[in-house]
Amino acid sequence: MLTASQLGIGKMEEKVPSHPASLHLNVHDSLRFEQRRTSQLNLTVGMLVKIVGGRLVKGVPSSIVRCISTDTRHIVPGDTFFALRGERFDANNFIHDAVSKGASVIVTSNQDAIPEETNVAFILVKDTNRSFLSLASWYRKNLGFKTICITGSCGKTSTKELIASMLRPRFNIISTYKNFNNLVGVPITILNARRGHHWAVLELGMNQPGEIGTLSQVAGPDIGVVTNVCPAHLEGLGDLDQIAREKASLLFALKKDGVAIVNLDDPKIAPYLDTVECRKIGFTLEGKGHGSVEEIIRLASWRPLGYGIDFEVEMAGLKESFFCGIPGLGNLQNLMAAISVGIAAGIPLELIKRAISSARPTPGRLYFRRYGNWLIIDDTYNANPTSMKNALSTLAFWSDALFRCAILGDMLELGEKSQELHYDVGRFAASSGLSMLLAVGRYANAVCQGALQVGMSEEKVMAFKDLSTLNSWLRANAVDLFPSHAWILVKGSRGMQMEKAVEALTG
Repeated sequence: MLTASQLGIGKMEEKVPSHPASLHLNVHDSLRFEQRRTSQLNLTVGMLVKIVGGRLVKGVPSSIVRCISTDTRHIVPGDTFFALRGERFDANNFIHDAVSKGASVIVTSNQDAIPEETNVAFILVKDTNRSFLSLASWYRKNLGFKTICITGSCGKTSTKELIASMLRPRFNIISTYKNFNNLVGVPITILNARRGHHWAVLELGMNQPGEIGTLSQVAGPDIGVVTNVCPAHLEGLGDLDQIAREKASLLFALKKDGVAIVNLDDPKIAPYLDTVECRKIGFTLEGKGHGSVEEIIRLASWRPLGYGIDFEVEMAGLKESFFCGIPGLGNLQNLMAAISVGIAAGIPLELIKRAISSARPTPGRLYFRRYGNWLIIDDTYNANPTSMKNALSTLAFWSDALFRCAILGDMLELGEKSQELHYDVGRFAASSGLSMLLAVGRYANAVCQGALQVGMSEEKVMAFKDLSTLNSWLRANAVDLFPSHAWILVKGSRGMQMEKAVEALTG
């Protein structure tokens, strides 16, 4: 059970005013991640052959393996190039390019791609992708740092950034850059770690069955966080039950001395808790409990304050006050998850409060920006039905304006439920008190039909077939139709490029 002394209760942080800024990010690491390269590993070719289970076809075992690259566009002379395969590419086709740019070692699964005459070392493996994951797993175990892994349908990146900001004052950490959370991004993050790193904070994403389980085995989580299970990537995963099983595979990968951080409000995750054997900390916004979870962190109260949130949390029988400069109902869930991780990692309460109070939204994620007298909520990074409703609720709760407009793009990868889920979002949008609704994309009509069914008037609902049509309309009409002090939400899936609608409003 949590105790007051464990939490360091009694030391209060002064609330700070909210203002637009970005969370701190290690620039050195971010540049490496952007280049799809790792830090120097300083292995020999012979060691690498053993780690990846390959065969040395060309070269000598004593040669040195320095940095790893997975993208020929960013190769530096002396790099080792892993020829990975994806759905739409096969890097074995770029081996000649890698050699011409100075790669000294090539790991390939295509024996035909190995030239007869070459000074470059070639390692032949059955599967380069699996070999890359094996290398990352070996490297993590060799360095011995601990890992915090975050998965969920919504809020992964925001929760990851909050957790990282809590740990930085006390520990040397490395964390996922942006949302490099897939079967390439996670191993690259791990391989960028140095001896002396205490923690790696890793975001785990998925769009196909088995991906979370594979990434969890590579990451070896000491603390695992499941934020929620929502309709997302249904096209590749089928239904919510399958998504829940995928997310739960992170919990099953935890060691017995690990900690599972779980959302007690999510009915899809709760059934898995009885089979998790490690320590469990549950967080809840709705006051829920679970028979197998003794440590529970409850949201006691909250209110919008400026562009942020003033909220109170009950833990260990005591209530503590917090302030965060990031708005949004969905963010409350992220904050509760991050606080739970801070406690599990032994972070003093005063540092948890300081990290939360200094956090700010990043562009594209419920980012409040003034343009003239308008307030634009830029939430264009991505969308699924849950995050769409959270954004609409944020517009409703935070806005003090009489005119509220939502500009909504398609939510992608929802499979056969796309029509139904867009219709439902339209209903929710209308019930949130909008003055105007603009929808764009393949399912724009479904969104509008949902809004009309709830009773929104036809002259306040418009559907656009594509972004260029919408943007032309905005440039021609927004100034006349949107009054002074209007609040405007812009949101859609990444593939919709809704940031261009923001540009149309502000350009």
